[in-house]
Amino acid sequence: MDHLRRGRRDSGNPQAGGLGWRLHARCRHTVEHLFFPPDNERHGAQVRREAAAKEICADCPVIIDCRHDASTQPELVGVWGALTERDRSSRRLRATAAAS
Repeated sequence: MDHLRRGRRDSGNPQAGGLGWRLHARCRHTVEHLFFPPDNERHGAQVRREAAAKEICADCPVIIDCRHDASTQPELVGVWGALTERDRSSRRLRATAAAS
């Protein structure tokens, strides 16, 4: 998937804090359109697409690494680590509120 081939440093080791985890991602060999919204996507289609993407993520061996990468970049679009844009935004807001 193109979103897994970004030009960032990659250690090759999913536990080393680099981006090598991407080599072990279940989504690596799936269709990208499940993880990223097309233009003018209708709500019902969005719900179905996100559910399908989250299902792929559910038993991914690197889900934690993916979530961490998406939250530290932050990734503004798509499903990452079984979290949608709304999910990640909600987590950031809760974290900010808890810190204050």
